[in-house]
Amino acid sequence: MIEMYLDENGKFVIPSHIKNIRLDVGLSYCAPNSTIWLNENPDTFVIGVEANKYACNTIMTNGFRANQKKLAFSFPHQNFILLNFALDNVIEKTTKPFYHMGGDVGVSSLLKPTDALGDSIAELSDVDVIPLSYILEKIDWNRFEYIELVKIDTQGKDLDIIKSSGKYLDKIILQCHSDSLKTSEYPKEFQDLKMKVSFGMGVKAYVPWICFITPEMSFSNGYYPVYLYYRELNILTLSFGLSETNEHGDTWASEILSDRKRIDEIIENPRRYGTSYVFKNYMPKIVGDKVSYLRDEVEISPAAIENDLSEIINLYKKSVEIEVKNETSSISTGLFYMEKQLEDFIISNWEKTEFGQKYDLIYGDGELLSQQFKTDIGPIDILAIDKNNKNYVVIELKKNQTSDDTVGQLARYMGWIKEHKKDFAVRGIIVAGQFDKKLNYAMKVVPNIEVFLYQVNFSLKEYKN
Repeated sequence: MIEMYLDENGKFVIPSHIKNIRLDVGLSYCAPNSTIWLNENPDTFVIGVEANKYACNTIMTNGFRANQKKLAFSFPHQNFILLNFALDNVIEKTTKPFYHMGGDVGVSSLLKPTDALGDSIAELSDVDVIPLSYILEKIDWNRFEYIELVKIDTQGKDLDIIKSSGKYLDKIILQCHSDSLKTSEYPKEFQDLKMKVSFGMGVKAYVPWICFITPEMSFSNGYYPVYLYYRELNILTLSFGLSETNEHGDTWASEILSDRKRIDEIIENPRRYGTSYVFKNYMPKIVGDKVSYLRDEVEISPAAIENDLSEIINLYKKSVEIEVKNETSSISTGLFYMEKQLEDFIISNWEKTEFGQKYDLIYGDGELLSQQFKTDIGPIDILAIDKNNKNYVVIELKKNQTSDDTVGQLARYMGWIKEHKKDFAVRGIIVAGQFDKKLNYAMKVVPNIEVFLYQVNFSLKEYKN
Protein backbone atom coordinates (compact mmCIF):
# COMPACT_ATOMS: atom_id res chain seq x y z
CA MET A 1 0.00 0.00 0.00
CA ILE A 2 1.34 3.40 -1.00
CA GLU A 3 -0.56 5.12 1.84
CA MET A 4 1.73 3.70 4.51
CA TYR A 5 4.61 5.72 3.02
CA LEU A 6 2.77 9.07 2.95
CA ASP A 7 2.57 11.95 5.41
CA GLU A 8 -0.55 13.94 6.32
CA ASN A 9 -0.14 16.01 3.13
CA GLY A 10 -0.05 12.96 0.89
CA LYS A 11 3.70 13.19 0.23
CA PHE A 12 6.34 10.46 0.64
CA VAL A 13 7.94 10.43 4.08
CA ILE A 14 11.62 10.87 3.23
CA PRO A 15 14.36 11.19 5.89
CA SER A 16 15.73 14.71 6.38
CA HIS A 17 19.29 13.80 5.35
CA ILE A 18 18.24 12.66 1.87
CA LYS A 19 19.54 14.82 -1.00
CA ASN A 20 18.59 12.82 -4.10
CA ILE A 21 15.76 10.60 -5.33
CA ARG A 22 16.06 7.69 -7.73
CA LEU A 23 13.28 5.62 -9.27
CA ASP A 24 13.75 1.88 -9.87
CA VAL A 25 10.92 0.41 -11.96
CA GLY A 26 11.08 -3.36 -12.43
CA LEU A 27 12.97 -4.72 -9.41
CA SER A 28 12.74 -8.45 -10.16
CA TYR A 29 13.01 -10.59 -7.03
CA CYS A 30 16.08 -8.95 -5.42
CA ALA A 31 16.29 -5.29 -6.63
CA PRO A 32 20.03 -5.34 -7.49
CA ASN A 33 20.14 -1.76 -8.84
CA SER A 34 18.49 -0.34 -5.72
CA THR A 35 20.95 -2.30 -3.58
CA ILE A 36 23.97 -0.83 -5.36
CA TRP A 37 22.54 2.69 -5.28
CA LEU A 38 21.86 2.57 -1.55
CA ASN A 39 25.30 1.17 -0.83
CA GLU A 40 27.12 3.78 -2.89
CA ASN A 41 24.89 6.76 -2.07
CA PRO A 42 23.70 6.92 1.58
CA ASP A 43 22.09 10.31 0.83
CA THR A 44 19.86 8.77 -1.86
CA PHE A 45 16.24 7.68 -1.46
CA VAL A 46 14.96 4.95 -3.79
CA ILE A 47 11.35 4.47 -4.87
CA GLY A 48 11.12 0.85 -6.01
CA VAL A 49 8.20 -0.31 -8.18
CA GLU A 50 7.52 -3.97 -8.97
CA ALA A 51 4.35 -5.46 -10.49
CA ASN A 52 5.12 -9.09 -9.67
CA LYS A 53 3.56 -9.87 -6.28
CA TYR A 54 5.83 -12.88 -5.78
CA ALA A 55 8.94 -10.78 -6.37
CA CYS A 56 7.66 -8.22 -3.84
CA ASN A 57 7.02 -10.94 -1.27
CA THR A 58 10.56 -12.28 -1.78
CA ILE A 59 12.06 -8.83 -1.23
CA MET A 60 9.98 -8.25 1.91
CA THR A 61 10.93 -11.67 3.29
CA ASN A 62 14.58 -12.02 2.26
CA GLY A 63 15.60 -8.40 1.74
CA PHE A 64 17.22 -7.08 -1.43
CA ARG A 65 20.70 -7.70 -2.75
CA ALA A 66 23.20 -7.45 -5.59
CA ASN A 67 24.89 -10.83 -5.77
CA GLN A 68 27.63 -9.72 -8.17
CA LYS A 69 28.70 -7.03 -5.69
CA LYS A 70 28.11 -9.22 -2.63
CA LEU A 71 25.82 -6.55 -1.20
CA ALA A 72 22.62 -7.05 0.75
CA PHE A 73 20.12 -5.04 2.79
CA SER A 74 17.27 -6.18 4.97
CA PHE A 75 13.72 -5.00 4.39
CA PRO A 76 12.37 -2.52 5.43
CA HIS A 77 15.10 0.07 4.79
CA GLN A 78 14.68 3.74 5.77
CA ASN A 79 15.94 4.94 2.36
CA PHE A 80 13.79 2.57 0.30
CA ILE A 81 10.10 2.04 -0.34
CA LEU A 82 8.52 -0.86 -2.20
CA LEU A 83 5.40 -0.28 -4.31
CA ASN A 84 3.55 -3.32 -5.69
CA PHE A 85 2.14 -1.74 -8.86
CA ALA A 86 2.48 -2.00 -12.60
CA LEU A 87 3.09 1.27 -14.43
CA ASP A 88 1.46 1.97 -17.77
CA ASN A 89 0.12 4.81 -19.88
CA VAL A 90 -3.24 5.06 -18.10
CA ILE A 91 -5.07 8.16 -16.88
CA GLU A 92 -6.04 6.82 -13.48
CA LYS A 93 -5.52 3.78 -11.27
CA THR A 94 -7.02 0.61 -12.77
CA THR A 95 -6.37 -3.15 -12.99
CA LYS A 96 -4.95 -5.21 -15.85
CA PRO A 97 -4.02 -8.88 -16.37
CA PHE A 98 -0.39 -9.67 -15.51
CA TYR A 99 1.44 -12.65 -17.00
CA HIS A 100 3.59 -14.54 -14.47
CA MET A 101 6.13 -16.62 -16.37
CA GLY A 102 7.01 -20.12 -15.24
CA GLY A 103 10.71 -20.08 -16.08
CA ASP A 104 12.43 -16.70 -15.95
CA VAL A 105 10.27 -14.60 -13.59
CA GLY A 106 12.14 -11.56 -14.80
CA VAL A 107 10.22 -11.59 -18.09
CA SER A 108 6.79 -11.48 -16.42
CA SER A 109 4.85 -8.57 -17.88
CA LEU A 110 1.58 -6.83 -18.69
CA LEU A 111 2.25 -7.91 -22.26
CA LYS A 112 1.16 -11.36 -23.35
CA PRO A 113 4.32 -13.33 -24.21
CA THR A 114 4.92 -14.58 -27.73
CA ASP A 115 5.88 -18.13 -28.65
CA ALA A 116 9.38 -16.93 -29.45
CA LEU A 117 9.98 -16.39 -25.75
CA GLY A 118 10.03 -20.13 -25.27
CA ASP A 119 8.55 -19.93 -21.79
CA SER A 120 5.26 -20.93 -20.24
CA ILE A 121 2.66 -18.81 -18.44
CA ALA A 122 2.53 -20.01 -14.85
CA GLU A 123 -0.26 -17.69 -13.74
CA LEU A 124 -2.48 -14.92 -15.06
CA SER A 125 -3.75 -12.55 -12.39
CA ASP A 126 -4.96 -8.97 -12.08
CA VAL A 127 -2.52 -6.31 -10.91
CA ASP A 128 -3.08 -2.70 -9.85
CA VAL A 129 -1.90 -0.37 -12.62
CA ILE A 130 -1.05 3.31 -12.14
CA PRO A 131 0.45 6.08 -14.27
CA LEU A 132 3.89 7.38 -13.37
CA SER A 133 2.22 10.68 -12.46
CA TYR A 134 0.57 8.88 -9.52
CA ILE A 135 4.02 8.50 -7.96
CA LEU A 136 5.44 11.86 -9.06
CA GLU A 137 2.62 13.83 -7.44
CA LYS A 138 3.56 12.31 -4.08
CA ILE A 139 7.08 13.76 -4.12
CA ASP A 140 7.58 17.07 -2.30
CA TRP A 141 8.90 19.21 -5.17
CA ASN A 142 9.54 22.09 -2.80
CA ARG A 143 12.31 19.95 -1.38
CA PHE A 144 13.63 18.18 -4.49
CA GLU A 145 14.26 19.85 -7.87
CA TYR A 146 14.37 16.64 -9.89
CA ILE A 147 14.72 12.86 -9.85
CA GLU A 148 18.40 12.07 -10.14
CA LEU A 149 18.04 8.76 -12.01
CA VAL A 150 15.19 6.68 -13.43
CA LYS A 151 15.71 3.02 -14.36
CA ILE A 152 12.85 1.24 -16.17
CA ASP A 153 12.92 -2.46 -17.06
CA THR A 154 9.36 -3.57 -17.77
CA GLN A 155 9.60 -5.94 -20.69
CA GLY A 156 8.29 -3.70 -23.46
CA LYS A 157 6.28 -1.14 -21.43
CA ASP A 158 9.10 1.35 -20.91
CA LEU A 159 7.90 3.99 -23.40
CA ASP A 160 4.31 3.77 -22.18
CA ILE A 161 5.51 4.46 -18.65
CA ILE A 162 7.35 7.59 -19.75
CA LYS A 163 4.17 8.76 -21.49
CA SER A 164 2.23 8.38 -18.22
CA SER A 165 4.19 11.01 -16.33
CA GLY A 166 1.24 13.39 -16.12
CA LYS A 167 -0.37 14.82 -19.23
CA TYR A 168 -4.11 14.87 -18.58
CA LEU A 169 -4.01 18.68 -18.33
CA ASP A 170 -2.38 18.84 -21.78
CA LYS A 171 -5.14 16.61 -23.14
CA ILE A 172 -7.84 18.86 -21.71
CA ILE A 173 -6.26 22.01 -23.16
CA LEU A 174 -6.09 20.37 -26.60
CA GLN A 175 -9.72 19.25 -26.32
CA CYS A 176 -10.76 22.82 -25.45
CA HIS A 177 -9.72 23.75 -29.00
CA SER A 178 -11.81 20.98 -30.53
CA ASP A 179 -15.57 20.46 -30.83
CA SER A 180 -15.64 17.51 -28.44
CA LEU A 181 -17.53 17.85 -25.15
CA LYS A 182 -16.79 14.28 -23.95
CA THR A 183 -15.50 13.88 -20.40
CA SER A 184 -15.90 10.14 -19.77
CA GLU A 185 -12.19 9.33 -20.28
CA TYR A 186 -10.96 11.64 -17.54
CA PRO A 187 -10.37 10.57 -13.93
CA LYS A 188 -13.28 10.73 -11.49
CA GLU A 189 -11.05 11.05 -8.44
CA PHE A 190 -7.80 12.87 -7.71
CA GLN A 191 -5.94 12.96 -4.37
CA ASP A 192 -9.02 11.70 -2.49
CA LEU A 193 -11.29 14.35 -4.05
CA LYS A 194 -13.90 14.15 -6.77
CA MET A 195 -12.59 15.43 -10.11
CA LYS A 196 -15.05 17.10 -12.49
CA VAL A 197 -14.33 18.24 -16.05
CA SER A 198 -16.64 20.32 -18.24
CA PHE A 199 -16.29 21.59 -21.80
CA GLY A 200 -19.93 22.71 -21.92
CA MET A 201 -23.41 21.22 -21.96
CA GLY A 202 -24.75 20.88 -25.50
CA VAL A 203 -22.65 23.85 -26.66
CA LYS A 204 -19.02 24.71 -26.02
CA ALA A 205 -18.44 26.62 -22.80
CA TYR A 206 -16.75 30.01 -22.95
CA VAL A 207 -14.70 28.91 -19.94
CA PRO A 208 -14.05 25.14 -19.68
CA TRP A 209 -13.09 24.00 -16.21
CA ILE A 210 -11.63 21.21 -14.06
CA CYS A 211 -12.52 21.22 -10.39
CA PHE A 212 -11.51 19.09 -7.41
CA ILE A 213 -14.20 18.85 -4.78
CA THR A 214 -15.46 17.08 -1.66
CA PRO A 215 -18.50 14.80 -1.93
CA GLU A 216 -20.53 17.31 0.12
CA MET A 217 -20.21 20.04 -2.51
CA SER A 218 -20.84 20.57 -6.21
CA PHE A 219 -19.55 22.98 -8.84
CA SER A 220 -22.81 24.93 -8.60
CA ASN A 221 -22.90 24.92 -4.80
CA GLY A 222 -19.54 24.85 -3.10
CA TYR A 223 -15.95 26.03 -3.08
CA TYR A 224 -12.98 24.14 -4.52
CA PRO A 225 -9.64 24.27 -6.40
CA VAL A 226 -10.42 24.78 -10.09
CA TYR A 227 -8.66 25.23 -13.42
CA LEU A 228 -10.51 27.85 -15.49
CA TYR A 229 -9.45 28.16 -19.12
CA TYR A 230 -10.31 31.52 -20.66
CA ARG A 231 -9.93 30.16 -24.14
CA GLU A 232 -10.40 33.41 -26.07
CA LEU A 233 -7.61 35.03 -24.03
CA ASN A 234 -5.52 31.84 -23.79
CA ILE A 235 -5.26 32.21 -20.03
CA LEU A 236 -5.36 29.15 -17.78
CA THR A 237 -5.88 30.06 -14.16
CA LEU A 238 -5.64 27.73 -11.17
CA SER A 239 -8.01 29.34 -8.73
CA PHE A 240 -9.72 29.24 -5.37
CA GLY A 241 -13.11 28.58 -6.94
CA LEU A 242 -16.48 29.84 -5.67
CA SER A 243 -19.80 28.65 -7.06
CA GLU A 244 -21.77 31.21 -9.05
CA THR A 245 -25.13 29.46 -9.22
CA ASN A 246 -25.79 29.11 -5.49
CA GLU A 247 -24.11 30.86 -2.59
CA HIS A 248 -22.62 28.14 -0.42
CA GLY A 249 -22.93 28.49 3.32
CA ASP A 250 -19.16 28.10 3.84
CA THR A 251 -16.15 29.25 1.91
CA TRP A 252 -12.37 29.25 1.84
CA ALA A 253 -10.68 30.03 5.14
CA SER A 254 -10.10 33.78 5.39
CA GLU A 255 -6.38 33.36 6.02
CA ILE A 256 -6.05 31.53 2.68
CA LEU A 257 -7.72 34.30 0.64
CA SER A 258 -6.37 37.32 2.55
CA ASP A 259 -3.61 38.20 0.07
CA ARG A 260 -5.18 36.83 -3.14
CA LYS A 261 -6.63 38.77 -6.09
CA ARG A 262 -9.99 38.03 -7.66
CA ILE A 263 -10.09 36.91 -11.28
CA ASP A 264 -11.96 40.10 -12.25
CA GLU A 265 -9.00 42.06 -10.87
CA ILE A 266 -6.66 40.20 -13.22
CA ILE A 267 -8.90 39.79 -16.27
CA GLU A 268 -11.04 42.72 -17.39
CA ASN A 269 -14.71 41.77 -17.60
CA PRO A 270 -14.25 37.97 -17.55
CA ARG A 271 -17.20 36.12 -19.06
CA ARG A 272 -17.62 34.01 -15.92
CA TYR A 273 -16.23 33.20 -12.48
CA GLY A 274 -14.79 36.64 -11.81
CA THR A 275 -15.44 36.37 -8.06
CA SER A 276 -13.09 33.38 -7.69
CA TYR A 277 -9.55 34.06 -6.45
CA VAL A 278 -6.36 33.46 -8.44
CA PHE A 279 -3.67 31.09 -7.19
CA LYS A 280 -1.53 30.68 -10.34
CA ASN A 281 -1.86 31.80 -13.97
CA TYR A 282 -0.45 30.05 -17.04
CA MET A 283 -0.44 30.72 -20.77
CA PRO A 284 -0.67 27.45 -22.74
CA LYS A 285 1.44 27.19 -25.89
CA ILE A 286 0.21 24.60 -28.37
CA VAL A 287 2.52 23.25 -31.10
CA GLY A 288 0.90 20.34 -32.96
CA ASP A 289 -0.24 17.93 -30.25
CA LYS A 290 2.25 19.24 -27.68
CA VAL A 291 1.37 21.69 -24.93
CA SER A 292 3.75 23.75 -22.83
CA TYR A 293 2.92 26.41 -20.23
CA LEU A 294 4.41 29.87 -19.91
CA ARG A 295 4.35 32.53 -17.23
CA ASP A 296 5.93 35.90 -18.07
CA GLU A 297 7.18 34.23 -21.29
CA VAL A 298 9.14 31.66 -19.29
CA GLU A 299 8.25 27.97 -19.68
CA ILE A 300 7.16 26.23 -16.49
CA SER A 301 8.21 22.64 -15.82
CA PRO A 302 5.56 19.88 -15.55
CA ALA A 303 6.80 19.15 -12.03
CA ALA A 304 6.18 22.78 -11.00
CA ILE A 305 2.65 22.65 -12.41
CA GLU A 306 1.94 19.42 -10.56
CA ASN A 307 3.32 20.96 -7.38
CA ASP A 308 1.04 24.01 -7.80
CA LEU A 309 -1.99 21.72 -7.98
CA SER A 310 -0.90 19.68 -4.95
CA GLU A 311 -0.33 22.88 -2.97
CA ILE A 312 -3.79 24.33 -3.61
CA ILE A 313 -5.41 20.94 -2.92
CA ASN A 314 -3.62 20.78 0.44
CA LEU A 315 -4.86 24.30 1.22
CA TYR A 316 -8.36 23.17 0.31
CA LYS A 317 -8.19 20.15 2.59
CA LYS A 318 -7.00 22.38 5.43
CA SER A 319 -9.85 24.81 4.76
CA VAL A 320 -12.41 22.00 4.81
CA GLU A 321 -10.85 20.67 8.02
CA ILE A 322 -11.23 24.10 9.61
CA GLU A 323 -14.84 24.10 8.46
CA VAL A 324 -15.87 20.72 9.79
CA LYS A 325 -14.39 21.53 13.18
CA ASN A 326 -16.99 24.27 13.40
CA GLU A 327 -20.25 22.90 14.78
CA THR A 328 -22.28 25.37 12.75
CA SER A 329 -20.72 24.46 9.41
CA SER A 330 -23.21 23.40 6.76
CA ILE A 331 -21.19 20.31 5.89
CA SER A 332 -20.36 19.45 9.44
CA THR A 333 -22.28 16.76 11.29
CA GLY A 334 -22.52 15.74 14.89
CA LEU A 335 -20.21 12.86 14.06
CA PHE A 336 -17.34 15.22 13.22
CA TYR A 337 -17.84 17.16 16.42
CA MET A 338 -17.98 14.08 18.60
CA GLU A 339 -14.84 12.67 17.06
CA LYS A 340 -12.95 15.67 18.38
CA GLN A 341 -13.95 14.63 21.88
CA LEU A 342 -13.59 10.91 21.33
CA GLU A 343 -9.94 10.60 22.28
CA ASP A 344 -10.45 12.35 25.63
CA PHE A 345 -13.55 10.28 26.29
CA ILE A 346 -11.74 6.97 25.68
CA ILE A 347 -8.85 7.96 27.94
CA SER A 348 -11.16 9.24 30.72
CA ASN A 349 -13.26 6.07 30.61
CA TRP A 350 -10.46 3.64 29.81
CA GLU A 351 -11.28 1.03 32.44
CA LYS A 352 -14.92 0.93 31.35
CA THR A 353 -14.12 0.34 27.67
CA GLU A 354 -13.25 -2.89 25.91
CA PHE A 355 -9.73 -1.52 25.54
CA GLY A 356 -9.31 -1.19 29.30
CA GLN A 357 -10.09 -4.88 29.77
CA LYS A 358 -7.26 -5.94 27.44
CA TYR A 359 -4.70 -3.14 27.46
CA ASP A 360 -2.88 -0.92 29.93
CA LEU A 361 -2.13 2.76 29.49
CA ILE A 362 1.50 3.86 29.75
CA TYR A 363 2.69 6.11 32.58
CA GLY A 364 6.07 7.63 33.38
CA ASP A 365 6.89 9.31 36.69
CA GLY A 366 3.18 9.35 37.46
CA GLU A 367 2.38 11.15 34.20
CA LEU A 368 0.16 9.69 31.46
CA LEU A 369 2.25 9.09 28.33
CA SER A 370 -0.21 7.06 26.24
CA GLN A 371 -2.32 9.93 24.90
CA GLN A 372 -0.68 11.77 22.01
CA PHE A 373 2.43 9.61 22.48
CA LYS A 374 5.36 11.52 21.03
CA THR A 375 7.39 10.14 18.09
CA ASP A 376 9.68 11.88 15.61
CA ILE A 377 7.09 11.29 12.85
CA GLY A 378 4.16 12.73 14.76
CA PRO A 379 2.04 11.93 17.83
CA ILE A 380 0.22 8.58 18.19
CA ASP A 381 -3.37 9.14 19.31
CA ILE A 382 -3.18 6.42 21.97
CA LEU A 383 -0.36 3.95 22.66
CA ALA A 384 -1.17 1.06 25.01
CA ILE A 385 0.37 -2.24 26.13
CA ASP A 386 -1.31 -5.65 25.95
CA LYS A 387 -1.91 -6.99 29.47
CA ASN A 388 -1.03 -10.56 28.48
CA ASN A 389 1.93 -10.47 26.08
CA LYS A 390 3.20 -6.91 26.79
CA ASN A 391 3.20 -6.02 23.09
CA TYR A 392 2.44 -2.47 22.04
CA VAL A 393 -0.95 -1.50 20.60
CA VAL A 394 -1.24 1.62 18.42
CA ILE A 395 -4.73 3.13 18.47
CA GLU A 396 -5.64 5.73 15.85
CA LEU A 397 -8.92 7.59 15.63
CA LYS A 398 -10.38 8.25 12.18
CA LYS A 399 -10.86 11.98 12.67
CA ASN A 400 -11.64 14.11 9.59
CA GLN A 401 -9.55 11.76 7.44
CA THR A 402 -10.00 9.45 4.52
CA SER A 403 -9.69 5.75 5.30
CA ASP A 404 -6.49 5.63 3.24
CA ASP A 405 -4.94 8.43 5.32
CA THR A 406 -5.86 6.70 8.57
CA VAL A 407 -4.49 3.32 7.49
CA GLY A 408 -1.30 4.90 6.17
CA GLN A 409 -0.79 6.85 9.37
CA LEU A 410 -1.39 3.76 11.51
CA ALA A 411 1.04 1.69 9.43
CA ARG A 412 3.76 4.36 9.81
CA TYR A 413 3.38 4.42 13.58
CA MET A 414 3.45 0.62 13.75
CA GLY A 415 6.66 0.71 11.71
CA TRP A 416 8.11 3.27 14.11
CA ILE A 417 7.29 1.03 17.10
CA LYS A 418 8.93 -1.94 15.37
CA GLU A 419 12.13 0.01 14.78
CA HIS A 420 12.39 2.06 17.97
CA LYS A 421 10.72 -0.24 20.52
CA LYS A 422 11.89 -3.51 18.88
CA ASP A 423 8.35 -4.86 19.08
CA PHE A 424 7.78 -6.84 15.89
CA ALA A 425 4.37 -8.06 17.05
CA VAL A 426 2.91 -4.57 17.48
CA ARG A 427 -0.81 -4.38 16.69
CA GLY A 428 -2.89 -1.55 15.30
CA ILE A 429 -6.46 -0.48 16.02
CA ILE A 430 -8.59 2.02 14.10
CA VAL A 431 -11.56 3.59 15.88
CA ALA A 432 -14.14 4.90 13.41
CA GLY A 433 -17.75 5.97 13.30
CA GLN A 434 -18.53 3.73 10.35
CA PHE A 435 -16.93 0.95 8.31
CA ASP A 436 -16.23 1.40 4.61
CA LYS A 437 -14.79 -0.67 1.78
CA LYS A 438 -11.36 0.97 1.98
CA LEU A 439 -10.97 -0.08 5.59
CA ASN A 440 -12.13 -3.57 4.68
CA TYR A 441 -9.55 -3.96 1.92
CA ALA A 442 -6.79 -2.44 4.05
CA MET A 443 -7.39 -5.03 6.76
CA LYS A 444 -6.82 -7.78 4.19
CA VAL A 445 -3.27 -6.65 3.33
CA VAL A 446 -2.00 -4.81 6.40
CA PRO A 447 -1.30 -7.36 9.14
CA ASN A 448 -2.33 -6.99 12.75
CA ILE A 449 -4.94 -4.26 12.24
CA GLU A 450 -8.41 -4.26 13.81
CA VAL A 451 -11.28 -1.80 13.42
CA PHE A 452 -13.60 -0.78 16.26
CA LEU A 453 -16.78 1.16 15.61
CA TYR A 454 -18.09 3.51 18.25
CA GLN A 455 -21.76 4.23 18.85
CA VAL A 456 -23.28 7.20 20.60
CA ASN A 457 -26.59 6.77 22.38
CA PHE A 458 -28.47 9.85 23.52
CA SER A 459 -31.64 9.82 25.58
CA LEU A 460 -33.65 12.15 27.81
CA LYS A 461 -35.20 10.97 31.03
CA GLU A 462 -37.58 13.02 33.08
CA TYR A 463 -36.36 13.84 36.54
CA LYS A 464 -38.91 12.96 39.21
CA ASN A 465 -38.38 14.15 42.74
